[in-house]
Amino acid sequence: MDRPDPLSRAADVSGKLLIIAAAVALGVVLVWSLRAIAVPIFLAVLLATQLYPVTEWLRRHRLPSGLAVAVTLIGTALLTILVVVGIVGQFVGQVDELGDQTRQGAEDVAGWVATHSGPLDWSEADVTQHISDLGDRISQGTDDILRGVLGGVSAAASVAAGLLLAFAFLIYMLFDGGGAFRWFRGRFRDESRAEMVGRLGETAWVTLGNYVRGVATVAVFDAVLIGAALFILDVPLAAALTAIVFLLAFIPIIGAWVSGIVSSLVALAGVGVEAAIIVAVVSLAVQQLEGVAVSPLVYRRRVSLNPMVTLAVVTAGGILGGVVGAFIAVPVTATLWAMNEERRAIQDERAVPSGGEAGVEPEPAA
Repeated sequence: MDRPDPLSRAADVSGKLLIIAAAVALGVVLVWSLRAIAVPIFLAVLLATQLYPVTEWLRRHRLPSGLAVAVTLIGTALLTILVVVGIVGQFVGQVDELGDQTRQGAEDVAGWVATHSGPLDWSEADVTQHISDLGDRISQGTDDILRGVLGGVSAAASVAAGLLLAFAFLIYMLFDGGGAFRWFRGRFRDESRAEMVGRLGETAWVTLGNYVRGVATVAVFDAVLIGAALFILDVPLAAALTAIVFLLAFIPIIGAWVSGIVSSLVALAGVGVEAAIIVAVVSLAVQQLEGVAVSPLVYRRRVSLNPMVTLAVVTAGGILGGVVGAFIAVPVTATLWAMNEERRAIQDERAVPSGGEAGVEPEPAA
C-alpha cells in the first residue's frame, strides 16, 4: 500500500489540530460563560482539599458529622480572620504612604535613567512621562477587564456573592464526603472507564491539594526571608511590604516580580541605592532558591509546569479574569496536565500484555 504524500499527511494533521483547537475554544467559552458558578466551585474544591482531612479526622474521633463540619469551618474562619487582621491590616492603613514611597523610588529611577540615557538624550520628565503613559495603559486595560468580568455589577457585590456560593459548595463537599464523585463514577457501566475516571479524579484531588499547600508554604518562605532583609535594612513600611510579598506569592512568577520591584523602590526612596540593590538581590536569590529547593519539595512533583508555561497561563488568566483569573490559572492548568499524564500512564499500563512487557510477545508454551 502506497504511503500518503507529505502534503496529504500535513492536511490530515492540520485538520485534527483545527478540531482540537475548536474543542478547546468551545470549552473555554463555555467555562467563561458560566464563570459566575465555575469560579466559586473551583475555589470550594481548593479549600475542600485542605479541610476535608480535618473533618475526617474529627469524624474518626467519634464527632458527629455535622459537628465535625461546624468545628472545621469555625476554626477556619477564626484562622482566616487572624490572617486578615495580621497581614492585610499591616498595610491597609499605610497604603497612601506606601504609594508615596513607591512613587519617590520610581522618580529616583527616572532621574538615573535620564542621566544615563546616552544617545537617547531623555530628560527626567520624558522618562516620567513614559512611565506614566505605561501606567495609564495598564490601568485602562485593568478597568476594561473588570468591567467585562463584573458585567455592570459592583466589585464588592460580585465578590460577596461568589464567596457565599463557594462557602455553600464547601459545606456540601465536607458533608458529602466524596459521594457526588462516587455517584458520577457509578454512571460508567464499563469497569475500565469507571477505573480511569476514579484515578483521574484522585489525581486531580491530590494535585490541587499539593498546589494549595505548596503555594502557601512558598508564600511564607518568601515573606520570612525577604521580610527579614527589609527589617534588617530598616526599610520604611517593612511590615506592609512583607505582607505584600506574602499575598502576591499566591500569583506565581508575576507576583514575586511585582513585590520585588515595589520593595526595591521603597528601599531606594527610604534608605538609598545600596539598600535597594540588596533588596533586589535578596528577592532574586529567594526566588531562585524557591525554584530549586523549596518548590520541588513542597509540591512533591505533582505540580510540574515549566516556568514559561506558568508565566503564559498566569498572563492569560489575568487578561481574562483579572486577579482571580491569574490566581486560578496555574492550579487549573497543573491539574489538567497531571490528569493527562495519569491518562497516558493508564493507557500504557493497559497496552502491556499480561505477563510481559509492552511490545514483547509472550513465549509460546513448550
